Amino acid sequence: MKLKKADIFFWGIFVVILGFFLYLWYENRTEDPNAQAEKVDSIQHHLHGLFYDQEKGLVAATHAGIMQYDKDGWVKISPERDYMGFAITDRTWYSSGHPPASSNEPNPLGLIQSTDKGKTWSTIDFAGESDFHHLAASHRTGTLYVYNQQPNQKMQVGLYYSTDQGKNWTKSTLSGVEATEVWMVKADPNKSNTVALLAKEGLYLSNDTGNTFWKVPVSAFISAMDISFAGSLWAATYEESPRLLKLESNGEIKKEIPLSYSSKEDPIQYITVHPQNENDISFATASTKIYQTKDGGKTWTELSEG
Repeated sequence: MKLKKADIFFWGIFVVILGFFLYLWYENRTEDPNAQAEKVDSIQHHLHGLFYDQEKGLVAATHAGIMQYDKDGWVKISPERDYMGFAITDRTWYSSGHPPASSNEPNPLGLIQSTDKGKTWSTIDFAGESDFHHLAASHRTGTLYVYNQQPNQKMQVGLYYSTDQGKNWTKSTLSGVEATEVWMVKADPNKSNTVALLAKEGLYLSNDTGNTFWKVPVSAFISAMDISFAGSLWAATYEESPRLLKLESNGEIKKEIPLSYSSKEDPIQYITVHPQNENDISFATASTKIYQTKDGGKTWTELSEG
């Protein structure tokens, strides 16, 4: 059958468009198709985040990959990269950071995402431009927050949020924040407008996507914080020894969790509270020691000795 010129033209255009989209897919993927789960004895790399995922359980973002804790110990479930910022929603994991030295991926990675629990990753934006150390995500609403430390083509220094999975960003005004350096950002799992900042100067809360904040009046030095699925504010304080506290937004202590861990040189750096059970809490220290309680602090298990 002889093809008409119009048919040839149509199929030619189709092939060109298909090739273009395949090229975009290839350029934007940051996955390692050969990556397999790898058992590790203990986490000995820098930690950049600690979270409970409802399917995977406890996961940790590290300098060498994302680790999952299961009944047999720690397992690496991602390609090897330095996952700096790390945040999760019910459908998507987000991160940033750096590829390994042997990789041809852009460095820094920009903002990347995984829809299969860390096995494969694709680029959203900012590849080769930005390394976002401070990411947060509202688990059920999907709103993303990033505190940008270095200007790029779309962002100045400051707090930004996105309601469309990182395609577009709005700058928050940060009124009420007096901080020389931001250390951590956390989003309320259920409320897209609620976000917390931890800085050297203290803990700040906002209910309007970071436009206005108030400082939570806690006299002790706060080394880590989290917002649980129940909407509770959690903080690790550090004076002579660490304390783990459940706080009111006005700074009053609702509950203190007993700790079996105590160190003057190794403060708590990350806290995470289980989505369905606030008695199930894990924390990591600056030296990557990781502890877990499932009974509200009555007993603790060391998951990583650092």
